[in-house]
Amino acid sequence: MSKNKNTFLIVVLFFSLIIGFVALYFGTVGEYRQNLKIKGYTKTQGTFTGIIPINDNAYKLMYTYVVNGETYTVSTESSTDVVPQTGSTDTVYYDPHNPSDAIVFEARSYISLIAFALVLVLVPLAILIPLLFESKIRTKNINQYKKQTLISGLILLVLGITFYSLLSMEIMTLSLTKNFQAYGISIFVPFITIALGIYTIKDALFVKPLK
Repeated sequence: MSKNKNTFLIVVLFFSLIIGFVALYFGTVGEYRQNLKIKGYTKTQGTFTGIIPINDNAYKLMYTYVVNGETYTVSTESSTDVVPQTGSTDTVYYDPHNPSDAIVFEARSYISLIAFALVLVLVPLAILIPLLFESKIRTKNINQYKKQTLISGLILLVLGITFYSLLSMEIMTLSLTKNFQAYGISIFVPFITIALGIYTIKDALFVKPLK
């Protein structure tokens, strides 16, 4: 692969990584906040009754639910372009002390976002690492190799540390155990990225030319 094509591909992969980390942040934090909000709430079934148009292709969904004979209405916090059939049901959580305070449980949307984000992060990493250590680059131009891998390693390190720091700020602790309890396996992504960043930096600093 030529130098220009190689550099362009690395830039594209890092761009995908950044987008993936942003999506992963909003997905994991969104799911955490939702789970935190419904803690202590009572679960019931809500019936889809209508939509609130946001724009031509996005709507918030309205659900009614009954508590102690009283009917209440709640809408989804996020918008969607998929409108379910009238009368279909979904899970609603409400405050037993204030039944009008409720939330439509949107786990599927966050799980989909997290899954999409993991693809944007893990696939580029799987391509990027072998590409950075490509023997042709190391053999032909050791200085280019050192510069390229050092910059890449620093970016990976900063991305991993920043992502973990943002997630930790959300729950006000750096504890890995508590972060895992809040975010699940997504919390291991920054550690994988940090480890790859450190390894890449080490390789750049102590690399020896291939013969």
